[in-house]
Amino acid sequence: MKSSDLNGYIERGLDADLARWFPDAAKVQVAATVQPVGPFLQTLPTRASSALRELDEKVRSGTMPSVWLLEMVGDASYGFDFVAKGAKVLDEEQDNIAKNVWSLGCDGRGNYYVLKQDGRVATWYPTDGDKLDANAQFASLDAFMWAKVRRAAVNAKKLTQAELDADLASLADPGVASLFSKSKSES
Repeated sequence: MKSSDLNGYIERGLDADLARWFPDAAKVQVAATVQPVGPFLQTLPTRASSALRELDEKVRSGTMPSVWLLEMVGDASYGFDFVAKGAKVLDEEQDNIAKNVWSLGCDGRGNYYVLKQDGRVATWYPTDGDKLDANAQFASLDAFMWAKVRRAAVNAKKLTQAELDADLASLADPGVASLFSKSKSES
């Protein structure tokens, strides 16, 4: 499996995975005042734009199970407006790219997952110099969602990590590898 094999996961696989592993999970609730995604969609490559558009529709519908980002329910991390809040998001060159990222949610420890304009997903560490993690970025939003759902399934003991090991090894995606190495160390 390659990261490109996950293209279209949000449109074609996410709902089925959530229904299979989390049929009774609470639903994502975001504030009606979350900034509109439309302007950011226009800045993305086509594949990333399609994935975020589909995800945004699912998130705002109120019907999507919250397990994809367990920490998201009831908070304002989805669509967080870094610019309006005066936050810095520093890339590898230490440039502030706050206007060039879309917040997907928080990891429960105050760090945010963000979609960058190049279509990759990174973790932003506000307590560690406002920096993006340059070493463990997901190849795409589809790869990020695939991994987050599977990690949630592993954590809920609905799937074993051993069942995923072959896919994880062949993906060679730094973000996915980091997410699952954290999962093993937290077990």
